[in-house]
Formats: sequence, C-alpha cells, structure tokens
Amino acid sequence: MTRTVPTLLFAGLLLTLDAPAMADMLQEIKAGKVIVHSLPTKAGPATGRAIAMIEAPTSIVLDIISRFDLYKQFVPRVTESRRVKPDKFVVEARLPWPVNRAWVYVGVERKVTGPTAFLRWRMLNGTFKFYEGMAWIQPLDAKRTLLTYQMLSVPKTAAPDSLISGGLRDAVRSMVKAVRERAAVTLARQKSSLPVSGPKVAAQ
Repeated sequence: MTRTVPTLLFAGLLLTLDAPAMADMLQEIKAGKVIVHSLPTKAGPATGRAIAMIEAPTSIVLDIISRFDLYKQFVPRVTESRRVKPDKFVVEARLPWPVNRAWVYVGVERKVTGPTAFLRWRMLNGTFKFYEGMAWIQPLDAKRTLLTYQMLSVPKTAAPDSLISGGLRDAVRSMVKAVRERAAVTLARQKSSLPVSGPKVAAQ
C-alpha cells in the first residue's frame, strides 16, 4: 500500500511532490488530518482542494458525494437540494459575503474504473460566474477511502481573489468533514438497519 497510494495520488491528482514530502503527507492523512491547499487557475481565484481519509468503503463515499439531492441533509450552508433530471441537480445555499444567497443547476459526470471513481460537476445555470467541482474516490483498503475534493467557484460580485480563494479552502475542508460525518452515520445506520439521517457538520 505504501507504493500504491502515492501512485494513485501522482497519477490521478497530478501532485508534484518529492518522495519525502509525499511520505509526510501520507502519514498526516493516515493520522486523520485534512490536507488543504490551493491550485492556481486562469480564472483569478485559486481552486480549493482537500485530501483526507474517510473511514468507510469507497462505495459509501461515492454514494454520499454523488447524491446532490441529499446535500441539504448534511452539507454546511446548503439550504435546499433536489434532483431535476438524471444526473442534474439544483443546490441552494447561504454563503459568506460577498455571495450570500446562491443557487446552481449542475450536471454531474461519473466515471468508475475498477474500485476507483471520479466525479465532475459543472454549472449549467446559476448565480455564479463560474462553478465546477471534482472528486477522486480511491480505496486505501476494504474499509478506508482516500477522498480528494476540489472546487472552483467565481461569484458575479466583485471581491478580492485572495478572499475567494480562502473561502474555497474553507469550503472544501468543511465538505470533507461533512462527508466523514455522513459516512460514520451511514455505517452506524446500516448496522442498526435504520434510515440514514444525520446532523450537519458546523461550517468552518
């Protein structure tokens, strides 16, 4: 596994880290830390990316992230979410200044290659100038998943790029933590055979 996981990270995420830095990052991930950083873009604000280990099988993590219609149940700041058509959803949220109230109509693409899954969603309509996200969902073993969650959103209102980039880092960190909590609730409910419903994780 110590050889497989770095290969997945390099190939799937295009990270350019030397071997010692990669080893350090893997140790932090295994210890439960959420690794958050920014990626430069031509759009101005930097993309936010979070990498973390989820204590759940890949199938559960994939289902949690791909069910946009259930985001209102557990994702911080989301006030409404619904499925409109197959692989198309509307999500509404109350976000920090300068965005405030926002909504997006997104189309979702899914690609599964063996045990590894890739999701990509793009805004078809909404209150942003630009919005898209991606998630890589990769097994560490039968009970643990390596999740990388990435998002870039550019509001129509004027705001410093640094402020938007900082907000995106907070957003991806909060999302990964919310997925962790949702996965834990899902596993507990599966064991007790009760319907899944859980509290939202407090926004960071």
